[in-house]
Amino acid sequence: MKRTILSLLLVLLAVSRALASDPEQAVFSSVEGAVNVDQPTGVQVRARKGDALRRKSMVATSNRGTALLKTTDGSETRIHPATAFVFEADHEGSQGDRQVLLQLRLGRLVAKVKGDLPDGSAYVIAVGALRFAALEKAEFSVHYNPRKERVVLEVLDGEVIAGPKRQGRTFGRGERATYVKGVLQRTRKAGESGAP
Repeated sequence: MKRTILSLLLVLLAVSRALASDPEQAVFSSVEGAVNVDQPTGVQVRARKGDALRRKSMVATSNRGTALLKTTDGSETRIHPATAFVFEADHEGSQGDRQVLLQLRLGRLVAKVKGDLPDGSAYVIAVGALRFAALEKAEFSVHYNPRKERVVLEVLDGEVIAGPKRQGRTFGRGERATYVKGVLQRTRKAGESGAP
């Protein structure tokens, strides 16, 4: 019995060390309310400030839960209430480029991309095949309602390329774009009237 427990503890220690040394992770810099993380290992935990988020983890906030996620490049993503997404990647490529990818399943994410990214780098929030990519310093919001199959992009600062796989139209500060079923329906500048 003692040998079995000792073996189990050694395995758990090895797994926890492997998780802690994983460079492809982000960290929760703040958490308020219920924020659940389904880890790629199949374990579900409640997120806390300072917790690392590993690649392929699913994050879901309650109707009152919020969090701030900081990636290795210093960029931050505000996770709003009633939001779910999969943290796909935060890694450095072979040529020094950085790739951050969040696959939004429901709700709203607001990304604040820090500094100038190296050539070939992108900070991406994806909804299905649609990609919303900042290639340099920017702040933008992506809100997805899966029932209506509607995605709203708001660019608060900088520029964002919207479309499939980093190809598409560029939207700048103050612009808002609405996609329904993956098709661009309308755009408007800040201050123009129109339904959200």
